[in-house]
Amino acid sequence: MKEDNLLWVLLFFGGVFGGIAVLLSAWGAHGLEDLFISSPRDRFSFNYATNFQLFHSLFLVSLVFFMISSGIRSILLLLSSLLLILGILLFSFPIYARIIWGYSELSWLTPIGGICFFVAWSLIPVLSISKIITNRQTRSKSEL
Repeated sequence: MKEDNLLWVLLFFGGVFGGIAVLLSAWGAHGLEDLFISSPRDRFSFNYATNFQLFHSLFLVSLVFFMISSGIRSILLLLSSLLLILGILLFSFPIYARIIWGYSELSWLTPIGGICFFVAWSLIPVLSISKIITNRQTRSKSEL
């Protein structure tokens, strides 16, 4: 797949996951009230899942826009983007499956999704530090 096409695919996922988060938030607020009355803890979990999905969708879209506008196609940024998608799928969707359909067999995936989120965020400072070191080395060589 051509690299620019990959960015458009990542942007697609960011938009789709963001839209789904908005729809699920609205459904949770207005359509699942009876379910949450009988299980208030599920409302908390559902809100966490939709919030995390929305925040990380926005982060994904931001990363893609950064890569497009800056021309930087770092493997770390691409990996971070893929981990955000994986994190959304593994963190939020098992929570939805448990609350909406009572299917809890996927709940063990939720912590793995959280780890994906953490690693995705962690790759940003790693890239920053590597760029700072590279820039210092380049500047030192040019001064010689």
